[in-house]
Amino acid sequence: EINKLLLDIQKNGVSKEDLARAQISMIGKLAFLKDGTEKFLTSIAGFIGKGFTIGDLNNWHKQIEAVTNDDIKAAAQVVFKNNPAVTLEIYPPSKETTKSA
Repeated sequence: EINKLLLDIQKNGVSKEDLARAQISMIGKLAFLKDGTEKFLTSIAGFIGKGFTIGDLNNWHKQIEAVTNDDIKAAAQVVFKNNPAVTLEIYPPSKETTKSA
């Protein structure tokens, strides 16, 4: 099922509602990140360590708001181009699964 979902995202992207919800969530997390001193300083150090600037951080919400469904599809095609997902069954198969196999 997860493979079907990821293939669908590669082809069709996500709904407008899902994109808006993700954008609001990410922007909200940025606001909480800026709220605390220690966590904020640690995050800024990591951000700068990855080559970003304070200006990038200050404008990050604009970049998030600018993401489109086409961007989502393009990213999904790059990330999941060969094999959409690897799945692993953690629990032993049930008796029904064993009987039908």
